[in-house]
Amino acid sequence: MRFYKLCVDGTNSFFTYCDENDEYKIGDRVVVNFRGKEHGALIVELENKNEFEFKVLPIKRKLANEISLDETYMKMLLWVRNYYMCKFEQILKAAIPSDLKVKYDEVYKLTEIGRNDYKNPIVNYFLEREQVTKPVLRKHFSNEFIKSAVEKNILTVNMNKKICYNFKSELNCENINFSENEDLKKLKDYFTRKSEMMKTSLENKFSKKDIEKLVKDEKLIFIKRVKEKEEKKEILKSEENIIENAVLNEEQQKVRDEILNSDKKYFLIKGITGSGKTEIYINLVREALLRGKGSLFLVPEISLTPQMVERFKREFNEGVAILHSRLSNKERGEEWLKIYSGEKKLS
Repeated sequence: MRFYKLCVDGTNSFFTYCDENDEYKIGDRVVVNFRGKEHGALIVELENKNEFEFKVLPIKRKLANEISLDETYMKMLLWVRNYYMCKFEQILKAAIPSDLKVKYDEVYKLTEIGRNDYKNPIVNYFLEREQVTKPVLRKHFSNEFIKSAVEKNILTVNMNKKICYNFKSELNCENINFSENEDLKKLKDYFTRKSEMMKTSLENKFSKKDIEKLVKDEKLIFIKRVKEKEEKKEILKSEENIIENAVLNEEQQKVRDEILNSDKKYFLIKGITGSGKTEIYINLVREALLRGKGSLFLVPEISLTPQMVERFKREFNEGVAILHSRLSNKERGEEWLKIYSGEKKLS
């Protein structure tokens, strides 16, 4: 067992953690428990003692797909810290590219108590997000596996013939090892992602006061966790490419249905700022993607591009390409055709 000094993200001090199995080294990006929550941290140097007056927590794991820093480089950063008498976090911000810094996911999730309050609009919204149709689920799992999971009450079918995951099934199915069965792990991960809602998305849809009340009543839980980098995968034109599922209100749904059911080619949606026009656009784009088609969304003002791109990436994962207005209409058309045909990859 070894002991290391770590720089925990968001702090200006070093903290001691243990490496129980001697599997980490100086310069590694790791995850630790800090004040009851997961935090990213950087292993800075070896601790020069082995006995402590306080409990030393173990390092939880190494961050996936993160670049480790060279030990010599770490020594140089420590020398800079001591020579200029500045905070180590300031040095890291200047010395490490932003893409290498640990990022966090902030999500809300229903508790078991909250699931019983189905009349609450926020709770009902979460429960609706967790439901999928059998054709959608069959894109990810075989029909035989789905049937077996339903028989074992791992999956349940509601009155609307939508399929839900029984999160209590692990407690009830004593003869099934969920951790070793790859299909069951994949199934649980699939529905776990659907059961969570990004903090910004939920707070844009419902009042913060109502959300905080559910958290206070322990019906909703707020989770902040380290966001680990994933290897880039091929982008699919399918339901997998859609993350958020914006729910329209009655008036928005009416406009959306009229457009989809009409034979006309052009529509003008008129409404004041904040009336939800963008929600309708996004819903129509989603429908086009599910039908195997693509969409062009024109941003009216260049200053709105960053926030609009961020919004669309939240809704549609990585399937978003940006075409700059400096191109002529002909050039933009040619670029889009290359992307749509697969000749050029989305970025």
